[in-house]
Amino acid sequence: MVVVSDAGILSAANLIALEDAGFKFIVGSRMVKATDDLQELFDTKGNRFAKGQIVESKRVMGAGAKGRERRVINQWSARRFVRDNWNIDLMEPRSMDIAEVTSQMRKALFVKTTGNSPVVDEGRIARARMLAGLKALQE
Repeated sequence: MVVVSDAGILSAANLIALEDAGFKFIVGSRMVKATDDLQELFDTKGNRFAKGQIVESKRVMGAGAKGRERRVINQWSARRFVRDNWNIDLMEPRSMDIAEVTSQMRKALFVKTTGNSPVVDEGRIARARMLAGLKALQE
């Protein structure tokens, strides 16, 4: 029997417990948590990918002695790229409306609060566009 906490079904501690029990797994990962080596790739080769291109890297999950190295597989898809950019185009004006206080404050991906006022986070928009089309899996 494997005991996992309810603090986040896919937390590093729960994945380690599953692995210690002998289970193998693949976990989908959100691109907002893209590893730094992807940034290194973007800096050296740009963010142009071939259809179906796969970029592999390693990432340590967990802290200290409980940290385990995991393989991260990122795949680019033209179809996903179009959909991701379409979603970004929908969210960007909504974020601007919230920042300009013409729309009610609610959770928006591209808005950060500075002091007491909401501001459009241009860095997040640029990063989302850079990661458009990529999907990550961890093993």
